[in-house]
Amino acid sequence: MSMKRPRKNELERMKHAGWLIRQHEARGLDVPAELYELQGEAVRLGVAHGKTQRGPLVGRHSTDRAAVVGDIHGEADKLAALLARIETDRTLVVVGDLCDRGPATRRVLDQLLTRGAIGVLGNHDQVFLCWLDGDLDRTWLLPHMGGRATLASYGVSADAAPTAIDAAVPASHREFLGSLALALDLEVAGTHYWVVHAGLPTRHSLEGVPFEEIVPFLAREYPMDLMWGQNDPEAALSIGRPVIMGHTPRAEPLLTDHVIAIDTGCATTRGGRLTALLLPERTFITV
Repeated sequence: MSMKRPRKNELERMKHAGWLIRQHEARGLDVPAELYELQGEAVRLGVAHGKTQRGPLVGRHSTDRAAVVGDIHGEADKLAALLARIETDRTLVVVGDLCDRGPATRRVLDQLLTRGAIGVLGNHDQVFLCWLDGDLDRTWLLPHMGGRATLASYGVSADAAPTAIDAAVPASHREFLGSLALALDLEVAGTHYWVVHAGLPTRHSLEGVPFEEIVPFLAREYPMDLMWGQNDPEAALSIGRPVIMGHTPRAEPLLTDHVIAIDTGCATTRGGRLTALLLPERTFITV
């Protein structure tokens, strides 16, 4: 996929937006939404320019029973409570956004490794990996991203030397995050699902693309939309099998024939909860 690099003045506007955000925060002022949007675009562009996810574009897994966990965002206690209610013989699948905002990303990843989890990468996980690689500036540390909480869970601050951060994050955590696919072709008891962090965009032409090739096509051509896109589950595409997604917080999970949305606001919204989808039953557990 080829991507057009922003012009110099566009990059300067993005950097200026970040400076303005910091000035507003330092003075206790409300930050205009358009500044966050512009700075978010800088993050997306920074990730997109040769720094896409490290795992496969499309992963595949087959199992008899599974539990798909929504966005965790560093809430290890909620994850522990949820896992206590999920049988250990179920394949544990994560829908991404394991880190940031909540206080205990390190413990979240330890728990997932212990349970042998698989899954897909979220936008917050991708930015964490890029930060560890030195690929991004301090955008990740802005309050709406929550990266400071992730670093604190490893016992380091944002001002720590790169070598200190590198030493604090276990190789097993990097390897796990780096193994997560952009999309997962999940078969449970003979039924196929797609697992995609942000769901599927509706703004691209899919004319002539067979149903079974839509997700691989989007993963190849528009990977950032599958991690960062604001894809309304209520308006989701129907592509012949259910798409399981997170990313967009909801008060309650959404279950339809073609989309299952399971981000219930854990560490993101006031009173947010953590949800798991049990398969093949298509029932929910929420804590």
